[in-house]
Amino acid sequence: MADPGKAPRAPEGPFTFHRFALGDIEATIVSDGPIPLGPPEDTFIDRPAAELRGNMRGLGLPDDNVVIQQNALVLDTGTDLLLFETGMNSMKVTPDMGKLPANLRAAGFDPADVTAIIATHPHIDHIGGIVADDGSLNFPNARIYVGEDDLDYWSRDERIGQPGEHSLHAVRKNLLPNRDRVHFHKPGKEVVPGVEAMLTAGHTIGHTSFVVSSGGATLFVVGDLLHHQLIVHEPRMDDFYDTDRKLGIETRIRVMEMLASQRMLSLCYHLDWPGLGYFSKRGAGFHFEPVAV
Repeated sequence: MADPGKAPRAPEGPFTFHRFALGDIEATIVSDGPIPLGPPEDTFIDRPAAELRGNMRGLGLPDDNVVIQQNALVLDTGTDLLLFETGMNSMKVTPDMGKLPANLRAAGFDPADVTAIIATHPHIDHIGGIVADDGSLNFPNARIYVGEDDLDYWSRDERIGQPGEHSLHAVRKNLLPNRDRVHFHKPGKEVVPGVEAMLTAGHTIGHTSFVVSSGGATLFVVGDLLHHQLIVHEPRMDDFYDTDRKLGIETRIRVMEMLASQRMLSLCYHLDWPGLGYFSKRGAGFHFEPVAV
């Protein structure tokens, strides 16, 4: 296994990877591919379909399909190669998903060099790429960090027959066979030096965001507090994918207010590629200003 920081780095590729400096850290956003969720009323379940579809058109988007991205983050600290989220390589349902291992290689990374996987929560599209289709390890030398309460919740038989059952199967395929590699991140504590965990519950009971600090620069890893520009603009909508929808609303408003007031660079896993930018207040909602790439 090569030392982190010494692997060759390829030129940037559109919708494949995007590299940027974060203080003393080399940061790279790597795509696992898009996820089509279907009509907006299937995701934002408390608003009329006509209103949602009109808002989609107002954003210049097709009104019949919410398409979200999977923007994984790689941090090369010089001593560790950290990967935030792993996509759906073992659980993909379209050929456009599960691209993370190939795109990591395209960016000049050997997946075997990843020393730690840090997951905001154990939903299918965040831990579904720890292993490949055949169960072999995509990242054979990585420790795996996840929330303890979330792992317990998404491992239970009670998830069978529920809307999140697919995440139960992802956990059973990707996490439980690798239990000896699993470590638990703790709210308010560093996961590794320079990466602090922040509990942002609502989307799941233990959903955790991360504050990355290096050389005077800061990046907020948002995770799944929001799935689409629609809910950035109208954050009080009910999101079908939130475990606790009321708490999900409260948490995303609180966090976006913090990020807007502090003008903190943020990475959003599901917003338009590469999901990097700044939040600002706009009326009763917010606006996400992407960083030009």
